[in-house]
Amino acid sequence: VKMSRWLASSRFFLFFLISTCDAYLKSPLLTSRKTRTRHVAIMRMNEATRRQFLQAGALVGVSPLLPLQQAAALSWPQPLAALGSKDVGGVKLPCVGFGTYNTKTGIARQAVEIALSQGVRHIDTAAAYGNEADIGQACKSSGLRRNEIFLSSKVDNRQLGKGKVREALLRSLDQLDTDYLDILYIHSPLSSRQVRLESWYEMQQLKEEKLVRAVGVSNFGVKQLEELRKENLPAPSINQVEVSPFNQRRRIVDWCEAHGCAVMSSSWSRLSNKETGAKNWPKLKEIAKSKDITAAQTLIAWSLHRGLLCIPRSGTETEKEVTAIKENSPAGVAAIKFTEDELKQLDSLDEMLTSGALGRTDGWSQEDVRGPAWDPTEATEG
Repeated sequence: VKMSRWLASSRFFLFFLISTCDAYLKSPLLTSRKTRTRHVAIMRMNEATRRQFLQAGALVGVSPLLPLQQAAALSWPQPLAALGSKDVGGVKLPCVGFGTYNTKTGIARQAVEIALSQGVRHIDTAAAYGNEADIGQACKSSGLRRNEIFLSSKVDNRQLGKGKVREALLRSLDQLDTDYLDILYIHSPLSSRQVRLESWYEMQQLKEEKLVRAVGVSNFGVKQLEELRKENLPAPSINQVEVSPFNQRRRIVDWCEAHGCAVMSSSWSRLSNKETGAKNWPKLKEIAKSKDITAAQTLIAWSLHRGLLCIPRSGTETEKEVTAIKENSPAGVAAIKFTEDELKQLDSLDEMLTSGALGRTDGWSQEDVRGPAWDPTEATEG
């Protein structure tokens, strides 16, 4: 009887605390934008839903505004070797490649030629970049056989939809002067759910026809990835998304790891200079200086230590840019090793730096960006 009364009183007490927390969150005290933003940030930081946020405060008998303990620590994929490769849908993809985002015609050919001469064997492009022909020419002039180079490209939003993906792929193959792609991506999730599903289904068919060896997505968040799974469609072999110490996207990486989807981090040049806008950039620079390496090399090495494939990029218009291609090649970063303490320092730099804040437009236009908090992994149509 005493036990029954105790349980009854405990339930009442917990209900009272949860109700109080809920009432507090809805009270006028929290109507200011600054205060609401702080509470949302706390929930995001702890991967907590609103219900979990309230319940945690009630169960421990303290204010729900205190940071919550993680229910389970998220783990990174196994570390990668700069000179190694990772299985991506049956394709042994080199761990460090070369990206050509925002690289103009003419410069793209020169940059890829230099990258290939430095031992890079994975070249990434996209129809939207407008440099596929340059890359095809660079690969031809390298003297390397087609099966020695891994080529990946992306289908942009205008090319998505039933029947359109095939046409887009054939145009890319013609521009690149090749019979197949090693990886074909959906460039971004900024289209309707129906279009994304139709396009993903068609990409499976293209893979069966051996026009592409593996298929992936780019800039997809957990919501869009789950969308494919719920339709019983195969998970992507790879998700190419901007991941860095400044925005580690742990939920996305965790989902990909759980579903056999590799993550390709894009260490864009904007991330490796002070103009990035990252509050923690000076700390990254300090770590780089202490190891006598560049900020870009620090980003690449961090990616590899955290099990992420990587495609740094650079132009050729200055001597510094040409040097960067060599420094950021597989051989250029192979010897960089971080201690556990250094990795913890880099991991502590996460400030959820969004694409909107970074000013990147890769797979979308500036008109799509809805302020500094905007990010393609979360901003999708229905």
